[in-house]
Amino acid sequence: MTLLNPNTALLGSFIMCLMIHYKSNAFQLPDSVANYYALRNNAEKVIVSWDFKTAVDIYTSAFDYKYPNERDAYNAFRAALLTKDSISARRFLNIITINGQAREKLENTPFIKSIKNTPLYQYVSKDYDSLYPKRLSGERAKAVELLGSIYTIDQKVRTQNPLSGEERKRSVKAADSTAAALLIH
Repeated sequence: MTLLNPNTALLGSFIMCLMIHYKSNAFQLPDSVANYYALRNNAEKVIVSWDFKTAVDIYTSAFDYKYPNERDAYNAFRAALLTKDSISARRFLNIITINGQAREKLENTPFIKSIKNTPLYQYVSKDYDSLYPKRLSGERAKAVELLGSIYTIDQKVRTQNPLSGEERKRSVKAADSTAAALLIH
């Protein structure tokens, strides 16, 4: 059994506490943030049904409500590339770049590796080298990095949980309760 790093456990506990408060209506998200996440969820649903053009349109609308999370900008970027929408792809890649995504890491993903030498990718990524030095710094950069790591941890928990159905729900609720108790004390 692998033990979590105490900082990771504390961060997870904090997030779980926020989720519990949100679920219990202890606080409400601002409308702009709520709209962003509702639209983002819709975009992810249409991506699953392979409707990438609609996904690009929905992501574009979502990004009007809130500055996009890096993962959402990356998903929008991929959808735009798949529809050969160079204008949207450049806009989304610029967001990714400003958020500090290193070119080597981006171009090492399986999808980008498969299209890296295409004229479309060469066109949409031509401003990368001039934008990357202007990437976010300070607290915003730390927040972007933190959200990325939270997403990675979340996906690991979701994909490596051997339980299913009601057992999984009980397991997650128990973990959430434990996390909330740790934060309170």
